[in-house]
Amino acid sequence: MLEELEVEEARSATQAGGIQAALESIAAAVVGGVKLSGGEGGVGAALMGALLVTILSNGMNLVQVDGYLQNIILGLIIIASLIVSRDTGRK
Repeated sequence: MLEELEVEEARSATQAGGIQAALESIAAAVVGGVKLSGGEGGVGAALMGALLVTILSNGMNLVQVDGYLQNIILGLIIIASLIVSRDTGRK
């Protein structure tokens, strides 16, 4: 449904339009503490992760960070969150 709204707003469809939304969704879940392997994490934590990623994305848009750089930053955040969750899971 989000893609339909974006197409309507832009009056065109782009091939990579949903990639940014998918990357932000994954980043929000991982930052919120949801394990990608499943079985751990909650709705509240995922919502907090979504809030943090949304604030970060909006901030990057406000300072006009290039879209490719935004994807790289979100990817680095996902990797860092996975490393932190892996290390805290070992203890």
